Amino acid sequence: MKYGELQHGDKVLIHGGAGAVGIFGIQLAKAKGAYVATTASPRNHAFLKSIGADVVIDYHTEHFEDVIQDYDIVLDTQAGETLERSYDVLKAGGRLISIRGPVDQDKAEAKGIKAYFTWTQLNRDDLQEVVNLYGYGVIKAYFEAIFPLSAVRDAHRLSENGHARGKIVLNNKS
Repeated sequence: MKYGELQHGDKVLIHGGAGAVGIFGIQLAKAKGAYVATTASPRNHAFLKSIGADVVIDYHTEHFEDVIQDYDIVLDTQAGETLERSYDVLKAGGRLISIRGPVDQDKAEAKGIKAYFTWTQLNRDDLQEVVNLYGYGVIKAYFEAIFPLSAVRDAHRLSENGHARGKIVLNNKS
C-alpha cells in the first residue's frame, strides 16, 4: 500500500493473480475502487473474475502489453521478462512495485515512472486496514491445500510447481 499510493479509479495490473499475493492484491485494489487487470492461466480466469478482476489475461497466449496500456500501477510477482515488459504498460507518473526482483531505476526514470523493489513492510495502520477488511468480509483468504505437518514434502512439491491458487498451509493438528 505504501509504494502504490493506490487511489479510487486507478488502473492496476497484478501479475500472477491466482497466487496468494495476487489474490489479496486484487481484493485490496477493488476495495479501494481500482480497475484491476491480472495475468493468469485459463483455469483461474473465472475464479479471478469472481473475486473482482475486471480483465484477466491468459499469459500462455497473450502478451499483457498488447492488451492493456496507460496503467497507474503494476504489482509484479514474477520478475524476469515479465518485470522488464511491465514498464511499458505504465503511464507517465505510474508506479511499478516488484516483490520478486530488483527494478531498473534508469529505465523507470526514462519512462517517467517510479519503481520499487520491496517485500513485506507492513506497518500497524496497513495491518489494521487488512484485518478490518477481512473482518467485514470485503477480502477473503483462499487456500490451494491444507496438509498435515507429516506431509511437508507433498506441500513443498505443490509449492514448487508455482501454480497453486492461494496459500498452501501446513497444519500441526491431527
